[in-house]
Amino acid sequence: MVKEESVIRNVEFVLNILTEIRILLDNAISQNDCKSLSHLIDQYDELFYNEDIKKYVKYKITGVGNSTHALFSMDMNGPYARKHITLSLSPELDMIDSIYSNKLSELIMFFKYLFSAVENLAIYQNQSKLTKYLAVLKEIEISIRNFIIQHTQVSEQQDELNRLLRSQEEYENHLRTSGVVYKSESDLMSSFLQKNGINSLYHFTDSQNLESIKNHGGLFSRAYCNNKGLQIAYPGGDQFSWQLDKMKNATNYVRLSFCREHPMKSTVIAKRRMKDPVVLEIDTSVIDLIGTKFCDKNASRSDAIIRYDKELLKNLPFHLFNKDYSMLGESEKEAFQAEVLVYEKIPLEYIRNL
Repeated sequence: MVKEESVIRNVEFVLNILTEIRILLDNAISQNDCKSLSHLIDQYDELFYNEDIKKYVKYKITGVGNSTHALFSMDMNGPYARKHITLSLSPELDMIDSIYSNKLSELIMFFKYLFSAVENLAIYQNQSKLTKYLAVLKEIEISIRNFIIQHTQVSEQQDELNRLLRSQEEYENHLRTSGVVYKSESDLMSSFLQKNGINSLYHFTDSQNLESIKNHGGLFSRAYCNNKGLQIAYPGGDQFSWQLDKMKNATNYVRLSFCREHPMKSTVIAKRRMKDPVVLEIDTSVIDLIGTKFCDKNASRSDAIIRYDKELLKNLPFHLFNKDYSMLGESEKEAFQAEVLVYEKIPLEYIRNL
């Protein structure tokens, strides 16, 4: 199980390394001290050979035959000239990367570009490039500090969170014995969705799961399938995403999106977790079932808000859900992955294209 303390500890470690790298860049700019940048590889080694981090990031330095460093005089070439860096995320972090709008891959790309620029010493005569890297690094530091502050606040509220989770468990036990039950007339929200142009909700799965869905009478949560011994031929998530759902107490919900083309679909295809993904269209009246909750972004994110809240639903940016995800800004990409969480099961009658 992923521990919150471990996450924070590793994030703080990354932040400390970034601070050291920023000092190197500052010195290179203010003192024209490009040679000190050869120490950059020491910082990389400390970061990517860390016992916790190296589980999730492939890191390798190899020699290359030619490099643009050859254009510069010998006294400008450090001991790490003609080096090439390999950095890539593990499959587990690929999933998290998709959830967090590709911030991790952007950070990895920053590390790669910075290493290449320093290694070939091209930035020695290009202060503007140095300044650009420094500005990007400072933005990353601010983002990470905000992440730590946010998680610290969540940790301080853990007792209240545990109380709410216990209350939710009692409520779910009641739902389990009640079957499919609708909310009161005053609580129905499906008509609100239709007024805002949302005529269907969506869930993608592998085509090889369809027969099982038909045979068992609907879509079921991961927790329900595990408890009942139901085999999922191609589950969309992996063990890591399952752990994230457990941390959010979201394992006993079927998750639906407002967008037909979910960005996570390309991730599961690339990682071969699905061979032939199909998108199921779900009737919007499913949100009127008792136990249904809403989430303002991908429910696996640490900062996601998950609850039954009419105002949360009403404030979702419905105008985004038909747009091209790749053309959206960072905050829009987060909102694009807003979800509906249906408690335990979605009966077949709600699935329009089965």
